[in-house]
Amino acid sequence: GRYLAQDDLDDKQIQTWYGLVVGSSDASLVEKLGTQGHGVKNKNLVQRHIIYEKGAQAADPAKGTKAVPALRAFSLAKPGDMNGKSGWFINLGQLDTPSASEASGYTTSYPHPGERMTTINEFHGRFLVGVSRIPDPEGSNPCHSSGSGWIMAVDAFTGSNPPSEFFDPGGHGKHEKVNIGGKDYYLGGIGFDSPPNNPLFAGDQMLTSLDNGRTASIHVVTGMNGRVSWRELMNE
Repeated sequence: GRYLAQDDLDDKQIQTWYGLVVGSSDASLVEKLGTQGHGVKNKNLVQRHIIYEKGAQAADPAKGTKAVPALRAFSLAKPGDMNGKSGWFINLGQLDTPSASEASGYTTSYPHPGERMTTINEFHGRFLVGVSRIPDPEGSNPCHSSGSGWIMAVDAFTGSNPPSEFFDPGGHGKHEKVNIGGKDYYLGGIGFDSPPNNPLFAGDQMLTSLDNGRTASIHVVTGMNGRVSWRELMNE
């Protein structure tokens, strides 16, 4: 994705998040990436879908409820669906809501045309963390802090929604999930009202700065433990 010039503010095309096989014991998977000499042929990739979005909710002191950020979830991998494939892809800004179940197809809408990634993805354990920005349709300068964006996490090897909890915006470790068509999904993305920058992880906190100068901290459940002690052995 690109977000540098005036024309980028008006670019509403659907952009895509790819996870590609670049090294494999099966050479045919890599060869498929270069069929016909250029580009990636989507028939060789498994499509994952954004299947859920919910806007942010403000805190309500009268009801004792806290603010909840915007939430997003992705479709799940099916057993064996990566066999013989060269990777996966997700169309950003395209909400593919399951019609009745994932097997019966999707109803597609485009709530965020022009959503794009302009920074590198990062590995965090098995998860691939990606950051997107959505230009403000009323914006007039790409250097201003307008717009919004998402921080998302998917299984790096399948593009699937997190199979275990990663985002815990409530910070209470209650395995927050969303229900889609009678099935529970862990959270796959957190939305922000200003474009976020690549996050830093400190213990169980995900820290990010926003383009409008604010910062945000989201509790995460990573299952990753750092070094807790150090011992130096000396041979005298």
